[in-house]
Amino acid sequence: MSLSKDDIAIIGLDLSMPGCRNQEEVWRFLSEGQVSKGQFPGHRLKRSGLSGNGELYMEGSYFPAIDQFDHKYYHIAQKSAEYMDPNQRLTLLSATRALNDSGCLESIRGTRTGVYGSVNTTQQYQYQLQLQALGLTPDLLGMLNSTIASRINYIFDLKGPAVMTDTACSSSLVSVIQAADELRRGVTDYAVIVSSNLYIKPGEKADKLVDILAADATTKAFDERSTGTSIGEGVCSVILQRRGEAERDGNYIYGLIKGYAINNDGHTVNMSSPNPLAQEGLIEEAWSPFADQLDRLAFIESHGTGTAVGDSIEFESLTPFFLEHGVNRQSVALTACKSNFGHLDVASGLFSLIKSVMSLERGALLPHPNFRIPNSEIDFEQSVFFIPDKSSPLRRCSLAGVSSFGMTGTNAHVILEGYEGAGKRKVKPLEMQLRPYWFPMERNSFAVSHPLQRLETEHTLCVQFPLSMQQCWEIREHVFGSSHLMVGTAIFEILAQGLDTTAYGLEAFNIRNLHILAPLSTCEEALKINVVIDKLTLRGTASYSTAGEFRNWLQFELVSRAGHQAEGFAANIIQDMGLEELEELEVTSQVGDGQGGGLQVSGRWDTVDRLWVSAERDRALVKLKAPSGYEREFGLYSFYPSLLDPAFNALNRMAVPGEILFPWLWSEIDFSTGALSGSEFYSDLRIREKTSDNIGNIILSLDITLYDSLGRAVISVRNYKVKNALNTGGEPRGDYFKQEYYVETVFKEQEEPQMPLLIMHRSLQKRLAPDGPVHYFENLSELQQLLPSAVTSQRIFLWDKPYYDEATVAEETYGIGCWLVELNRSNCLKEFHYIGTGLFGRDEMNALSRSVAMGIYSLRLELNFRIRLIDAKPVHESLEVVRNSYHNEELIVLRDGNYHTLRFKSLKLWGDESGKLAGRTLLIIGGGSGIGREYARYVASAYPDTDIIAAGRSPGWQGGPPPANIRYLTLDITDEQQIQAFAAGQGRNVEYVLNFAGEPAKGLFVNKTKAEFCERTRSKIQGSYLLGKYFGHAREIIHFASVAGLIGAMGQTEYCAANAYQSGLAAEGGRVRTLNLTGWEDVGMSAGKADYYFEKLHSREGVKLIDRFVHSGVLQASMLKLKAPAEDYSSLFGRPEPAADVFSRRSAASLPAGAGIPAMQGVAEAWKRTLGDDHYDTELSFFEQGGDSISIVQLCDELNRLFPGSFDVTTLFSIPTIRGQAEFMDQTVGTPVQQAVPEAAAPDAAELLEFLRFQKI
Repeated sequence: MSLSKDDIAIIGLDLSMPGCRNQEEVWRFLSEGQVSKGQFPGHRLKRSGLSGNGELYMEGSYFPAIDQFDHKYYHIAQKSAEYMDPNQRLTLLSATRALNDSGCLESIRGTRTGVYGSVNTTQQYQYQLQLQALGLTPDLLGMLNSTIASRINYIFDLKGPAVMTDTACSSSLVSVIQAADELRRGVTDYAVIVSSNLYIKPGEKADKLVDILAADATTKAFDERSTGTSIGEGVCSVILQRRGEAERDGNYIYGLIKGYAINNDGHTVNMSSPNPLAQEGLIEEAWSPFADQLDRLAFIESHGTGTAVGDSIEFESLTPFFLEHGVNRQSVALTACKSNFGHLDVASGLFSLIKSVMSLERGALLPHPNFRIPNSEIDFEQSVFFIPDKSSPLRRCSLAGVSSFGMTGTNAHVILEGYEGAGKRKVKPLEMQLRPYWFPMERNSFAVSHPLQRLETEHTLCVQFPLSMQQCWEIREHVFGSSHLMVGTAIFEILAQGLDTTAYGLEAFNIRNLHILAPLSTCEEALKINVVIDKLTLRGTASYSTAGEFRNWLQFELVSRAGHQAEGFAANIIQDMGLEELEELEVTSQVGDGQGGGLQVSGRWDTVDRLWVSAERDRALVKLKAPSGYEREFGLYSFYPSLLDPAFNALNRMAVPGEILFPWLWSEIDFSTGALSGSEFYSDLRIREKTSDNIGNIILSLDITLYDSLGRAVISVRNYKVKNALNTGGEPRGDYFKQEYYVETVFKEQEEPQMPLLIMHRSLQKRLAPDGPVHYFENLSELQQLLPSAVTSQRIFLWDKPYYDEATVAEETYGIGCWLVELNRSNCLKEFHYIGTGLFGRDEMNALSRSVAMGIYSLRLELNFRIRLIDAKPVHESLEVVRNSYHNEELIVLRDGNYHTLRFKSLKLWGDESGKLAGRTLLIIGGGSGIGREYARYVASAYPDTDIIAAGRSPGWQGGPPPANIRYLTLDITDEQQIQAFAAGQGRNVEYVLNFAGEPAKGLFVNKTKAEFCERTRSKIQGSYLLGKYFGHAREIIHFASVAGLIGAMGQTEYCAANAYQSGLAAEGGRVRTLNLTGWEDVGMSAGKADYYFEKLHSREGVKLIDRFVHSGVLQASMLKLKAPAEDYSSLFGRPEPAADVFSRRSAASLPAGAGIPAMQGVAEAWKRTLGDDHYDTELSFFEQGGDSISIVQLCDELNRLFPGSFDVTTLFSIPTIRGQAEFMDQTVGTPVQQAVPEAAAPDAAELLEFLRFQKI
């Protein structure tokens, strides 16, 4: 036949595949039907800073290396080449080889040549992330995706377009069509098509994100045994020219591109689902011009992913056109190169094209590897296709089709024809000197490489360090037992890096009381460290998380360096330190406990050059050096951890032989510099005290001075303590127990008395007989009628009745809470005072009244005004409470004209009733899960002869089989019939009842229904009441409540009220006791969640403390420990202050900053900043227009930037429209914005987000 002048000739190509360096080796591999598969190369993992264990990652077809290049050949700077994206290096190499193969390497310069590239952009991004993690800043052009094509144009002075294409898996074949089309239209004279698929970070088996991957990492296209596709790497290029000009120039022609088609799936079931009709239309469009030549069709190189659905749809789409046009059944071979080398993603289409054109060029049909059982969904016998299981010759000038389908819907098909008379290829060798190029791996493990690692607010600086075991040698190489332990001296580098460029850097501040609360020990690969600085107090904390668990690590204080200088200067160190009194010892080194189990420890720890010690082993002088071979890395650190480790700890093992001592406390640390300078240092260590604690731990106290090589003191440490225990061990810690006590306090009257609104329950009218105006209410509906008066008041005193009915107390608490939410909308109220009797138990206790009061107190964290509780007797003299200014106090008792404020004090508990549970019968409610289960296990082990009944709502015991002396039963303590029957039957011999039952609340109060609120209180209120009612025969009933019942918690109003009831039961006296528990690291509702204020306990330590309380005889106590100042959270944690006016950090006398902005315009602008620049209906809810429970927090921030102090999240939930929020502002612009709660006491965004996750909006 006569050939069209529009034919496109393939005049050059290059192909590199795993195990095959060029097209000849690839052809041999394909001809033999081989399959490429293996683990990801370990040295590539290490180069990328990943775990070197290839078994963790998905198998596939991977290059042994992707770093070969020659920067001099291309006149590229070496550093640029080292940092350059490997896709850019290898595509440039491949394009160069393909041009050389075409014979146009020099002649193509200055021509209208287009370059069309495609690479795996996801893996490009992974490469960028690795550089960021290392704190490296490469040349921008070395990273940009667009540079891949443009650099080829630049290097070879090509004048055509440089285009990068991304249509997912079809990208490179789409590039071929783009290039061929522009050649046909005369836009270009040559085209270079290049594509690469490289993996920087392979997928982990545990995180298999793509469910189309084969279980055995092998693609078996069209085979019944196939379970999916497999991963492959490859780099390939082709050079195209119009046929006539290629023949004129005498260029070698591999084959011809005859035609092509491209389309898209359009709308399908979902975006990644293939469209059979689109694929069928693609084949028809491409092949219709060749309908009369189908007898020459030799094979179709299919997309062939090996997935059951994909293969079936592709086959069904291929068949109709060829059957309709008379192609004989089973006359056309169907092949798929993914069965040889896996799925090359973006490069798969170009690889398929090169494989096909090589078949046509060499006149041989390649075998489809490993094909055994045809896919049962495919009817080969009734189709035109067969699967070739061996190689066979092809007719001259055969036709072939190549398909490639993108996961996002773009489909491409190209028709090829064999070419006769190609002549002989003449290829000159390229004069390149290839060698490895990769970015330098030296890095600072704790470098802050991304601005989002630091978050700074008006009062807080937070720094996060996302780490990995593989990249952080400070923990990877420091092993104790079976765990990796962060070397203690890493603390200095973490602080130096985290605080650098802030106002709190170590060049301006010293450190005091740096206390390691618990060892940072883990076996997990991923690790996060969080450092938080309170700008007001300059106190800091550090915590860490692994596998979703958050743990406290250390706390410290910053002090300004002004007036604090590291002392000492020695002109001659050796002479001035009195070496004649010291003995030099041979230097030995041991990292960790020396039991690393074959772990390779690097030379980083070889930092001790010489060592001198005193005869008494109470002093040492250490000469330190930068480790050989790590000088460059050493220079990236401010305080190199492995140098500081012996600087502080060189004397430990000599002073206490046979023991390993761990850092515990640095009392005073003074710096004369923000970073060490030089490579040689001297550390002078002197023991000041050697003691032991009450459980036998040996404690050393040392003073240490670190000098540089010029004799200048750079770090001075006083009272550095180490001890021989990683954790407390032995007896349980006793510093967690607290008890409420009362501090006599004097309050002044308001200097400018404002008439407060006094509201009183009608039952108190005769007893109190107030002289001034008062509003009375009998029930909640009457309280609602008082809203018009209440919403205009700045100070409200509500004197409530006593409560006596467990069945209705939650409902009444909910009603008062709803009333307070209504008051919050006015933005006028500054202080709300709730008055009752028997709230705190100074001389009497009403557990139900306490429950109502503490539930109301918890709402202070969600509302915009301060809430105080006042426990006063209903006598006329108590009416003076309305005249006083209470400044920052929130929990107050008035008796006989004297005021007291509530505080916590430490409580020393002793096991006064040791062994009282031995041989007894215990009922542990909530004993099947959480901390109740852990305590049941502890008791079962400690007292084997004790009979334990663990009960709960769950159908069974959770977490493995229970111990032999525990039996589990299902019991609902809120069901009176169940409790009564059990107490009279199986429970008649129960001597101790331990009640751990309870349900956490979820979400802000404003979103809760009355039914939801009341239901969450039942187990602790009704349940505790029924236990007391039916277990009168028990020796003791011990309720385990939460400290939330005393201090409140955001979104936990009903939970707080219920816990307060339990703590009130104990204070009422009798045989009922209560322990208010802290949060737990590993069990319960707080497991895995960070807590800014409170140190969380692990259950293994907590059960010992619980047991100490059980055996103490103390009626009521709390178990908690602060890790940060908490005066702003609750006055329970504060110190009594002198009488003062109410203080607010936000000015109560200033108008909102947005007062000059029309309210409607300002609110609309805040919405646009939150949701995007769009048109929003002023009458529709925020949630109906794209908002959610997370973005409403952002909206609150945006509104408060315009109108400071005017909005809180609760208000926005109540007023969710633009018009409503604008009208709210219009009402408040004429009134000063009142904000009585100190800013630090307001809920922070992180806490809000945690609770808002539960919202149903």
